[in-house]
Amino acid sequence: FNERDPVESFLAELQKIRGGQIIEVMFHPARGENIDEWRKKDLNLLTDSRIFDFIKQNNIQLITYKEL
Repeated sequence: FNERDPVESFLAELQKIRGGQIIEVMFHPARGENIDEWRKKDLNLLTDSRIFDFIKQNNIQLITYKEL
């Protein structure tokens, strides 16, 4: 959230993922009027179409701990 361009920074990290790796990523997104700015940035990042497109194009599977 403190990066100049959080989406591009996150995409750069996603590009480091190699097949078969399990990577944990944690965010604390939120929306509303009295929310800290960094939480709004997290939400914007996670809903950015560039992130969705990258995940789909690179066959990254999103799972929860339950699925490990």
